This record gives sequence, C-alpha cells and structure tokens, in this order.
Amino acid sequence: MKFYRYDTTYSPHALHVGIRMFKLVKETPCGYWITFDTDHFASWRKWIPKISNKRYAYPTKAEALYSFIRRKQMQIKHCERDLQNAKQVLSIAKEMKLS
Repeated sequence: MKFYRYDTTYSPHALHVGIRMFKLVKETPCGYWITFDTDHFASWRKWIPKISNKRYAYPTKAEALYSFIRRKQMQIKHCERDLQNAKQVLSIAKEMKLS
C-alpha cells in the first residue's frame, strides 16, 4: 500500500509542488506506520491515523492534493493575519514616536 504527501520544494530560481511517496510498514487497528518509499531513510517511520481530518500522508493522490491545498489556504490565512497585526503595531509605534 502506498501513501502520498504533496509539498513545496524550493530551488534557487523557482518554487515547485512535488509529491512524496511512502510505503506501509505496518497496519494497526487505529492507523498505519509508514516510511519513505526509498531505502535511504529506512530507519525513519511515522504513524498516521486511519480516521482524522489532518494526516501526514494519505492513501490516494486526490486526498493528498486536497490536504496540500487546505494547508496552503491556512498558511495564507495565518500570513495575512500576521501582516495585519504587524501593520497595526507599526502604526501604534510610529504614533508613540511622534508623541
């Protein structure tokens, strides 16, 4: 059984969306133990639940892509909130300086 996770990969000149593949190591009643699809990181393992709104990897590419899109939407939401907070604090600081 394979599992998938989409991630952003960075290069010096561009951003890319890539997919990582994982293989099943062991299935438990509540979840799965997965590892990278290559043998280079054979000692790395991660447990993921069978039923959850947020998982590290998914059994289908469609679920993995949906999760990636949601993660990026939440990242944008948090960044926009942080930007607004920084602008407000900067405005307050400038008013303090002028007083």
